[in-house]
Formats: sequence, structure tokens, C-alpha cells
Amino acid sequence: MRLDGYEIGFATCADPSQAGCTLDAAPNAAMWGVQYELSDDDMAKLDNAAGVQKGNWAHQPVAVRDGAGNHVETTTFIIPDASGPHRPPESYVAPIYKGAADFDLPADYVARLRQLIHQAQS
Repeated sequence: MRLDGYEIGFATCADPSQAGCTLDAAPNAAMWGVQYELSDDDMAKLDNAAGVQKGNWAHQPVAVRDGAGNHVETTTFIIPDASGPHRPPESYVAPIYKGAADFDLPADYVARLRQLIHQAQS
């Protein structure tokens, strides 16, 4: 799936002991990834693990495009009211890199992803 108008960002949640990925608005950018379909029960478990009820993450409706260019309405997570930047450790970004490789995301996107992660870690 492709999400236009955003890049990956890293931020600290309202609870400073929590941090991770979020969306940063970037008008000429695009993010690539995988869409998962979850049952209501699994979504509730994910919300609980993410701390949605505590305000650490929140649902954000987005419109993505699939490989055929079809428009798909879906939901992602963002960090609302981020309290600051986050320097993600290698253990956090390694699965991001693995996913990009496993799902054969576009090379120019993967290069930009690596650049954004490197900037966040610096």
C-alpha cells in the first residue's frame, strides 16, 4: 500500500517512557507498507498494547492505494501530542528494514526510509 503526503517520523508519546513511529506530513512524499486486516478483538488487543486509552497512540483514518492503484480507506496509528523527538534504537528499526526487504518495497522509498531513520538516530 502507498500513503501519499507523509513520511515516517519518530516521536516520544505523552508518557515519556513510550516512543515509536508516527506520521510526519510531507506534501510531496509517500510511504509504502503493508495493510493488515484485524478482527475487532485483535484491534482491541493492539489498542491496549499500544496504550491508545492512555493517549500514547491514536487511530488516524487514511486513504491508501494498492498495487493496482485502487483507493482504500483504512486506519493507522499516530502519536498524538508528541512530547519530543525519539532516537529509535537499532532493535526498533531492524524490523522496519526487514519488512521493507521482505515485501520488496520500491528501492527509492527504502533509500529515503534509511535516510530518515539515520537522521532520527543522529
